[in-house]
Amino acid sequence: MIIKTTISEEEGQQFAKALNNSEHGSRSSYLRQIINEHLTQVKNKELEKGVEPKNENDLKQENFPIRINKFLKDGADKRAKEYGIKRAQWIRNLIQANLTKKPVLLDASINELRTANRELAAIGRNINQLTKVLNRSIELDFSDQVSHQHLIELKTEIEKNRAAINRLVKVSHGVWEINE
Repeated sequence: MIIKTTISEEEGQQFAKALNNSEHGSRSSYLRQIINEHLTQVKNKELEKGVEPKNENDLKQENFPIRINKFLKDGADKRAKEYGIKRAQWIRNLIQANLTKKPVLLDASINELRTANRELAAIGRNINQLTKVLNRSIELDFSDQVSHQHLIELKTEIEKNRAAINRLVKVSHGVWEINE
């Protein structure tokens, strides 16, 4: 197949410079490499994205019997037991996490996230209260040293919560062996 295109003089100079710095002996072999690399990157990016449901029918559950070796079944049983779920649920979550490239959170993780969310909401309320105090202290010409200390404490709490959430996501990725 012959492909023809027109490029600007600047693009031509860039191409010639890159060709000279490559190990390719001809323009056509260098162009083939560029095209192959691009197509490989596009294909890899599509794989990295994961799959998503397109409509409500895609969310319908279907029976999908599979045969696996005994050692794999035993391994799945062991993992499922570690997380307090049934083998079938563990396998479904494993497949979903690896195909969608998103962690599937278990009930314990969801409860921890709810707790973290409540704490972040409380921190938000504290920030609003501190903002009111700071605005009032400016009007009344008070020192804001105490409020500054409170802001530092809030920042520390926010960082702790963010770290806890990141740990949950990382653990969930590890459970389902998703490569980031």
